[in-house]
Amino acid sequence: MVGRHHLDEVEQKVVEICWRLEELHNVFYDFDAYGSSDVPEKYIGDLVADTASKYNREIPVGEHPQILYYTGRHELFRCDLEFGTLRVTHGLHSFMGQFHTSMSKRLYFRLAFAQPAAFFDTWEKVGILTSLLEIIIGRSQVEKKLYIGTTDEPPTYLRVYPSFKRKVRKFGRDRHVSPHDVMIDGLKKPEILASIIKHWFATQSEMGDARGRFQNSFRKENYYSIDRVIAAANLFDLIPDRHFPKKVELPECVVEAVKACTTIFEALPESSFQKTILVELSKLGASKLKEKVKVWAKDLISQSAGVLDEIEYVIDRAINCRNYFVHGGKSEFKYLENTQLLSFLVRTLEFCYALPELMRGGLIWDYWLRTYRGGNHPFSSYVYEYADCLKLLQKEVAAHKEAVKLAKKPNP
Repeated sequence: MVGRHHLDEVEQKVVEICWRLEELHNVFYDFDAYGSSDVPEKYIGDLVADTASKYNREIPVGEHPQILYYTGRHELFRCDLEFGTLRVTHGLHSFMGQFHTSMSKRLYFRLAFAQPAAFFDTWEKVGILTSLLEIIIGRSQVEKKLYIGTTDEPPTYLRVYPSFKRKVRKFGRDRHVSPHDVMIDGLKKPEILASIIKHWFATQSEMGDARGRFQNSFRKENYYSIDRVIAAANLFDLIPDRHFPKKVELPECVVEAVKACTTIFEALPESSFQKTILVELSKLGASKLKEKVKVWAKDLISQSAGVLDEIEYVIDRAINCRNYFVHGGKSEFKYLENTQLLSFLVRTLEFCYALPELMRGGLIWDYWLRTYRGGNHPFSSYVYEYADCLKLLQKEVAAHKEAVKLAKKPNP
């Protein structure tokens, strides 16, 4: 940190933290905040006269005047949280020099705390919010220009320089993200964004592990691999059990059989095989991974009929793909030879996690479906390409089944 004061990492002295995200302006696209006058001749005389009288000197007006303006709306968004207030504001940077005059618009997050907090507690809040904005924007973001305000006197801000600053992958970053690509317009629908932000912070303690797993995969953007399909599936096991039905009621005969088998295997010498059997016996009746994905995404599945037809079929194929790379066995098609379908399965799992998470916070499926217009967000491109990818997936699975059948037939 650089500033006038020393800050101990455990001292509860931070009252505000400010930072930028590279593409925050796409979420809060304040197009009319800056502009130029079409009729500068109409106003230039009064403006120059006022300035001339202030400095007591004559300022000549030429034939081609120009007037640049900033409308002055400083605060664009506000969200009251349990621990403080989050705002998005303009950070106007102007320059008046010998050779040029300019204004640049930069948006800042400003998180003011109700009670002074320790630095790492405030830094954690920044990371939580960034993970949400990455989903809304559609790709990895890095925090920039971090400042913290403290309780020290005189009031001042300390500049924060992370020791191990995270770098954004350059691969595939040539695509341009526009305001049409983001999932939520923070200016037109501030109530939806505020609701999701509140939900995100309120549930972070129980959902943090699953979100972290998702975030690590989502930040790989257009790079799809075996590890990513495994990670995208396994994150559903990190969602708390309260989101899924309790164990299925097993018939009494099955319960007795499980008890008997458990007793038998517990009596055997301890081994990895014995432990595996005991674990599987204890899981009987519990939700399997396929059921977990479908239960978590049940609102999405029901509301997306006609847009994402047969998505449960795709979910099953995605989990089967994960199971193949984790446990081995039979594949449903040649996964590594068909990278388009491998990426489709990964995107299905990530879509079925993130959209329901946002919907739980207040995102309305029909609203998003009506308003997304750009194709540079991974979720909008997923919807665009879904029907074609589904047909290709069904074709490949059917062809692979037929090839396996033919291979099993004895030669005449």
